[in-house]
Amino acid sequence: IWRSQHKSYLRPLPGRLGVTPCGRSWRLERVLTDFGSEHSFARAAGSVLEHYGFAMGVSAVRTATLAHAQRARTKLQAEYDQPFRGRPAVVAAHVIAEADGTMIGTMIGTVASGPRKGKRPREWKQMKLVAAQAKDSATTVYGATFGSVEETGRRWGHCTQQAGWGLNSRIHAVGDGADWIRLQSQEIFGTQGSFLCDFFH
Repeated sequence: IWRSQHKSYLRPLPGRLGVTPCGRSWRLERVLTDFGSEHSFARAAGSVLEHYGFAMGVSAVRTATLAHAQRARTKLQAEYDQPFRGRPAVVAAHVIAEADGTMIGTMIGTVASGPRKGKRPREWKQMKLVAAQAKDSATTVYGATFGSVEETGRRWGHCTQQAGWGLNSRIHAVGDGADWIRLQSQEIFGTQGSFLCDFFH
């Protein structure tokens, strides 16, 4: 600890190491967020102990996961607020774009502490998933929302743009035959796109 005339103390070591007292490194934040987004917070804390050999409290996993989820939500919302129709002239010749929906069980209200009586209160919501990938590329861009069909279409457009949609591109849209997917592919991709009901359906 070094004292100075302007501060009661300076701590050079935490600054050099990039850590703060009671803080977490970015790598640990990523570990907590990865585990916390895939499993319950308690199970995630157990996974940290199993894989890295030290214990983290459940509240630390929860705090890190929710903080990064909020950052991701803010960043994505800022991106989705931008128009996706402005495109460069030449990017990818062909882009494959897919959309689908799935039902997700979500909690209703807040969960009280203590033993639970009866079934956990939940409701089912449709989450709409979109993806886009340039032909012969190993990178796929994903998006998902509980929002409206129109919002899903906008996210589909943004994913396709990030995957390489340009003025020269042909968009090959694939879906399961649901009307909203076919109609959104026409709305978003226009004359650059074509829709195919996938082989299984």
